[in-house]
Amino acid sequence: MRILFFLILIPFFIFSCQETKTEIKEAKKAVTGTIVEKKIDTAVTIYLTFDDGPYITTPSVDSLLTSLNIKASFFIVGSQMGGTNKYDNIYQAVKNNPLFKLYNHTYSHAITKGRINRYYANPDSVWSDIVHNKEFLGLTSNITRLPGSNSWKIGNYRRGTNLVAYKVIKLADSLHLPQHFIGWDTEWQLNASEQMRQVDSLIQKVGKLTIKKRTNQKHVVVLLHDFLFRTSTSLTHLTYFIEQLQIKYKCKFEWIENYPGV
Repeated sequence: MRILFFLILIPFFIFSCQETKTEIKEAKKAVTGTIVEKKIDTAVTIYLTFDDGPYITTPSVDSLLTSLNIKASFFIVGSQMGGTNKYDNIYQAVKNNPLFKLYNHTYSHAITKGRINRYYANPDSVWSDIVHNKEFLGLTSNITRLPGSNSWKIGNYRRGTNLVAYKVIKLADSLHLPQHFIGWDTEWQLNASEQMRQVDSLIQKVGKLTIKKRTNQKHVVVLLHDFLFRTSTSLTHLTYFIEQLQIKYKCKFEWIENYPGV
């Protein structure tokens, strides 16, 4: 008889518990108006940096990034504009876009026809090239990317010490010049513009960099070049790249001037 009574009571207790949980949920709704879902914050920041512009393909990159509302950094080569008006309008369009920031990539670039070693042999002339580009373009920041060299100088942080270009960094150190040199963590190469599987590989590499033990591991600088986006396929791949980074890593996109220590 006791067993039968207990079995009768079980459904009652279950129903009571469920009713209580429902009442608690309804009470929360009454207080807050809605139940707010907890958002995932991975603290991952991506810096899209485009080199060697302005170029004929820059407007397409400009349009794509604007449509996606993505911040980007453009490292400009002054000689692309020097002596001609060909790229003036392109440069002004990028300069006037509030999503973009412009930085120094030297005036001459000096890596064509195998001249890179000769270029860096005289660090004083490289520095003059940097200053000339800053003045020519009217740049205000002290942020430069050295051509053809993944060299870094941010505060006391140094990287790329085995490269010939590091002579310029040592010069900046010795003269106490207020200058940051920015390299990159990973690079968008031509095959990514042509093959989607290469884009997926790059996305995975970005993810690995965010968990690898290194300085500023949650911050990933991606090197791209304006001239690699000549086709609709390459632009589709870039859109996919950006959207997948947002989905997989819940990242935000920032200007390079907001990189830690700059």
